Order: sequence, then C-alpha cells, then structure tokens
Amino acid sequence: MTGVALGVALSALELLWQPRLAGLLDGSKTGGFAFGALSAGAMLAVAVGASLSPRAQRTRGLAAAYPAALVVTALAIVLLGVPDTAVAFAAVYLLAYCALGVSEPLHFQLLNDAVGSEARATLISAESLTSQSGSLVANLAVGAFAAAAGAGAAWAVAGCLLGLTGALIAMPLRRAVRPRRLSARAPARAAPLA
Repeated sequence: MTGVALGVALSALELLWQPRLAGLLDGSKTGGFAFGALSAGAMLAVAVGASLSPRAQRTRGLAAAYPAALVVTALAIVLLGVPDTAVAFAAVYLLAYCALGVSEPLHFQLLNDAVGSEARATLISAESLTSQSGSLVANLAVGAFAAAAGAGAAWAVAGCLLGLTGALIAMPLRRAVRPRRLSARAPARAAPLA
C-alpha cells in the first residue's frame, strides 16, 4: 500500500516541480541556478531527514514515527501548489524531501523486522514493483490531470493518497509493534530453585 502511494506521490512531485518553479521565476536569468540548487537541496534534505530518523524513532516510537513522517511528507506535497514565490515553493519542496528522508530508514527497519532473511529479498522486490506500478500510473495520469486542473490539484490528490495511507497504517503498525516491544522489555524470570 505504501509502495503504490509513494510511487504516485513522488512521481507527481518530480513531474511537476520544474514547470511550477519556472512559472514562479517568470523567465528569470537565474533559472538554471535555481533548478540546480533545488535539485541538490532535495538530496541534502533527504540526507538531513535520514539523520533525524533515529531521533524520531526514539522520541515517538517506530510504529508512530513512520506514519507521522508519511503524513508530513504528504502535507508538504499537498501544500506545493500554495506558494506564490520561488523561495516559499523551495522551502515546501525541501520539507517534502526532508520528511521523506525521515520515513525511508523507518520503513526499511519495519520491513526488515517483519520478515526473516529467507523472505526479505522477495518482499523488497515485490515492494519495488508496487512502487514502480504507482509511478507508472502517475506518469500516465498526473500530467494530463495537472493540465486540466492545475499542478496544485494534482499535488493535492497525490498528497492526500499518501496521507491517507499513512493514517491507515498507523493503527495496525501500533498493534504489530507493541507486542514485540513489550516482550522485549519483559524482565527475565529467575530460574526456580530446586
């Protein structure tokens, strides 16, 4: 579920950010620099987010931090259509990538904790295929939808799909992670004396 939603959301993000930024720059001669700086900034934002991931897990717990990071990513994607200046747009764009950077290590920890080593490669391949199928659908539909309704509407739909996914997985994750956490914290019982 998250693979498809992330595929759609990231495709919408990547397909539409350059035309939106170009429109906000309105033929500025600094356009080339702005595109390059924002592309590099996105990679840095992912790295910063990934470095914050362990702290998010410690403070919120794995089962809460992952859905929260997805929801923040989704909110940033929804808000991409709002800014009317290039600087504000860049800030929201970088927030989306920073939140994505927080979510990715948490996602892979959940995945690795959920399956044994014999099934891990299969699950990672299946998840990659679901993400690619979400991207394929988005690549076919997002451009046409954005042309008809605007980039802001396309980001809103993609972000809402990701946010809904994050909200829907929160409760099952808490139930799945809580028993393991409680059993891990249970004190060891002393061996009975003979």
